[in-house]
Amino acid sequence: MKRPVGLLLVGTIVLGFWFAYTLNHNILITKQQLNTSYVKYERLKLGMSLIEAEEILGKSTKVKQSPTTKILVLENSDLSIITLIFIDNKLKEKRFTRR
Repeated sequence: MKRPVGLLLVGTIVLGFWFAYTLNHNILITKQQLNTSYVKYERLKLGMSLIEAEEILGKSTKVKQSPTTKILVLENSDLSIITLIFIDNKLKEKRFTRR
């Protein structure tokens, strides 16, 4: 009777260590991804053109535009969002948001 209880205890301990490792590993990956997105965001400078911004970030996922204004929204794999507002093809405003 002691053997099943001992196996259950060992299994629970192993599962706990596995869960802690997996959770910590996933958090590290997310932080690395978030840092990558933020580094790209920081490279964006007000006044740069849309083409220059896309060279840094790649193509945007959502675009809203009028004849003089274009709003780009980039949703990154780390769940951060970069929003860029271009007026007359020049970057006038930028925002970095974490979900």
